[in-house]
Amino acid sequence: MLKPRKSLGQNFLLNSGIAAKIKLALAPSRDDTLLEIGAGPGNLTSFLAPYVKKIYAVEIDERFKESLSLLREKFKNIEIIWGDFLKIALNEDIKGVDKVYGNLPYNVGAPILERIAYETDIVLCVFMFASGTAKRFLAKEGNRNYSSGTIFAKTFFEVEKVAYVSKGSFFPMPKVDSEVIKFTRLPGRDKEFLKEFNKFTKNLFSLRRKTILNSLSKILDSKEKALKILDILKIDCTLRVEMLNIDTLIELFKLTTSKR
Repeated sequence: MLKPRKSLGQNFLLNSGIAAKIKLALAPSRDDTLLEIGAGPGNLTSFLAPYVKKIYAVEIDERFKESLSLLREKFKNIEIIWGDFLKIALNEDIKGVDKVYGNLPYNVGAPILERIAYETDIVLCVFMFASGTAKRFLAKEGNRNYSSGTIFAKTFFEVEKVAYVSKGSFFPMPKVDSEVIKFTRLPGRDKEFLKEFNKFTKNLFSLRRKTILNSLSKILDSKEKALKILDILKIDCTLRVEMLNIDTLIELFKLTTSKR
């Protein structure tokens, strides 16, 4: 087996039980076209290929060319795409896949999910993340893991935990455990509105140590405007942003952008 590259955050899943749980969450059918991000040596690819119409498998590490080429010969429904998912062009075939899955390095998990949310209409994602990242996607307001990443994910998707994955399930063994998360796209999302809204929440959470009055005053460059908006929404000025639920934050954003 090739040695995983630390620089790419590579840890190969060895636990077949977890692969089965990923399959269950994806609920693949013979009509499905899947996208895999980070195929690696092709363990998950080969496990899922018999159940679907086609898999587009994206991989950045060309050391896997031999193993993935052999896999391509065995399964004619696999197409390998070489490159970084965050940089490759998303043609209509990739944008039109039904479901996407992968074991994502902790440092690119959120950007990958953002690209899927904003640039495709893919309905279902099943991703494995380091536990710290997973907890941020699952958190509720008031929890220390609640963040702008939580809000981004939950404005686009219903977010569910699928499975806990111990660090011993990987080679090499990482320092932390992982979790498999399922993201089901919510209907009727306005991508342009949410792009601006999520920029707003990133700004707010960058000031999360401040009260909502102070952080909003800084963003608006006006304490008077901030006070007026918080009063309209009956939000306690001494709260911090992590205490506000998503619906309240949306109303807050709407008032900051209105001509009132």
